[in-house]
Amino acid sequence: AAPPSPLTCTPGRGEAGYTLSGSAHTGYSLVNGEGTGFDVRVGPSYKKLGKKSPSLDAPYAVATADLLRRPKALYNVAQQIRLPPPPDPDVLNDTGLPRRLVVNVILPNEQPSLTSAKTDGECVQLVLVFTANTAQLRAWQQSGLPAARLFTRWVANWADSPELKERLKLLSKVENLKDLGSAFGFASKYNGKPALITKSGNISQGEDYIEMGVNAFRFAYLTKKGISMALPRSSEMVLQAGVTIEGRDDDELPEQMIAVAYVKHLDLLSGSTEI
Repeated sequence: AAPPSPLTCTPGRGEAGYTLSGSAHTGYSLVNGEGTGFDVRVGPSYKKLGKKSPSLDAPYAVATADLLRRPKALYNVAQQIRLPPPPDPDVLNDTGLPRRLVVNVILPNEQPSLTSAKTDGECVQLVLVFTANTAQLRAWQQSGLPAARLFTRWVANWADSPELKERLKLLSKVENLKDLGSAFGFASKYNGKPALITKSGNISQGEDYIEMGVNAFRFAYLTKKGISMALPRSSEMVLQAGVTIEGRDDDELPEQMIAVAYVKHLDLLSGSTEI
């Protein structure tokens, strides 16, 4: 039998990675994605030339996933569930980087309105936890890659620098977009493009983890309209999604995907667990 869903176990906390168990998710798969599947900014002079190239692979790998259904969005999820342990729990992490990344994507489950600036409501939440061990993080930092330096600076300073905090970017790509028919033709020019998470972002940090919350209620109307169209057909989709930190100056480029998940045939509506 599947373990209890997270957030509902008392006393104490539930564990990450339980709500996607069971027959409701037959045919679903979630594995580590490929950073090379996304084009990211490269230098020199990106502001002038605007060149992009495939990213290097991401240093973090997907570990667990949960799919929640909520009357209102739940933030700081990592404080309310038991996260998977670091891959090397007996090793001292002296890198300054968290060994666990929690990506909490909040998707409205209601029709958007042109006249309402609603920022919360009925939603589904996909909560992904990515991990990396200390040796991997240290090797990434010692590689001298600009993206490693930028992420290290972002982790250390996001709380004190709104400009730096709002460089978080979410990238998603529907790999089989053509199979979904002409109704999704409008989405082709946005497929795989980054969304800069500014006011819609919620960052929190704890012991050896950092949580990146993305509230799509705060997205533009057309984006929310696209989400409302996509949710009922999510079980047909093959999707890659990941995060990076936006590089702007030459010494911050090329960018690099930090964590990427590959999700296949996940029913975001009927497959979500009501919490």
